[in-house]
Amino acid sequence: MIWSGSTCWILKARATGSSIMKKLFLYSFYHSVKNLILVAFRIFYRKTVFIRRDRLRVDRPTILVTNHPSTMTDPLNAAARMNTMVHFLANAGMFQHWFSNWFFSTFYCIPIGRSIDKTGKRKVDNEDSFARCDDFLTGGGCLYIAPEGGSHFERRLQRLKTGTARIALSAENKNDFQLGLVIRPVGLAYSAQTDFRSDVLVNSGAVLRVADYEQSYREDPIEAVQQLTADLTERLRDLVIHTQDDEEDTTLRQVEAIQQASEPLDWESHVHRTRETLKRLQQLRREKETYANWRERLTQLETALTERGSDYRSLHDAGQGVLRASNRRRALALILGLPLFLYGWINNYLANAIPGFLAQWSMPPRLYIGYQSTVKLMSALIFYPLFYGIQLYLVQRWGGQWWLTALYLLSLYPTGIFAWRYRARWRTWRRAVRMLEWRGKAAETVDRWVATQRDLLSDLAQIKAEA
Repeated sequence: MIWSGSTCWILKARATGSSIMKKLFLYSFYHSVKNLILVAFRIFYRKTVFIRRDRLRVDRPTILVTNHPSTMTDPLNAAARMNTMVHFLANAGMFQHWFSNWFFSTFYCIPIGRSIDKTGKRKVDNEDSFARCDDFLTGGGCLYIAPEGGSHFERRLQRLKTGTARIALSAENKNDFQLGLVIRPVGLAYSAQTDFRSDVLVNSGAVLRVADYEQSYREDPIEAVQQLTADLTERLRDLVIHTQDDEEDTTLRQVEAIQQASEPLDWESHVHRTRETLKRLQQLRREKETYANWRERLTQLETALTERGSDYRSLHDAGQGVLRASNRRRALALILGLPLFLYGWINNYLANAIPGFLAQWSMPPRLYIGYQSTVKLMSALIFYPLFYGIQLYLVQRWGGQWWLTALYLLSLYPTGIFAWRYRARWRTWRRAVRMLEWRGKAAETVDRWVATQRDLLSDLAQIKAEA
């Protein structure tokens, strides 16, 4: 009996020690990956703007939700900014293979089945998943959910699924509505969600306190779920750019391009202006005849510039009489920067080319287009260190001087960014050249389009935006 008792104590101690070691490993692994992702984001995005970043600090059980336009980068853009570890409610399709099931189940994911998914042989018990969510939230955890259910490219909030509300109310109910659970909505806005060196805005909204729905839940659980989902929809919609349909989104993007050409703003100010412009555009759409005429002029302007290979910025500069002078400065900058561009382009070519190729290869019908940013980021985490390592080895072997290798390493990233900017400036210069050629052949036509561009913005500005 003494032997047996001692043995049990030893086994229990070992199990406890093993559990502690596992938790330490998972904690260390999580924060290592988180820091790696943050470094990748600093490289991939030109600028990340936060609105109310202080709201990303949590001290209670929390469900974190976002809109979902850019697949895996959406949960990462939100979760990586949190001050706590985040677990993810993930598509059950990711858990079909035994290894992926072990990996995602171990590393911070809970599977959830959707009606649209083909789950194969491995069936997911959503009730069991909901129970795991209850336990996790009861333990004070932070759980990420994409309530739209799937990723979409359009700039509009899709109808939210009721799963978020069901999980939240279930967890509170099992704790007699004393848990203190909140739902934190975060709106994400991308300047171009698939493009390298694009911008992202992370807009943190006010929380919804799940305990506020206690009375409603006790009277009618289904109605409480519907009400919480509706309130979350409204709260999240206020944090994003929400267009009504593809036509409105396309028109808004055209207006945004004209506005940035006429009056460039930083990304945060641009998003605020876009939201205000959208209100005015929706007001204009109510006047069907006026809107049809206005949009026809916008379409004609877009077509004319596309046919000439130019853009709104060049047209605006032509109207201001500064196009020729600004293009001379651009040409001089391109000439002076050519050696540095060649250095950066050559030394970053393979590291850049392979993620870009993989992203293009993953285009539809292979993958939803929103996965491009994810493919670029994930593959860059592999190929940049790989090729940089090979290049450093070759420089060290041929140069033989540690300081030379160190200088080479420090030069790779900044010259790579310079090369990317150089190519963008080259395209801007080429569009301006085409505008100059056009103006030289048909000055009156160009002046007419300059007036059209100016009048389109003026007409929209005169509309009183909805409150």
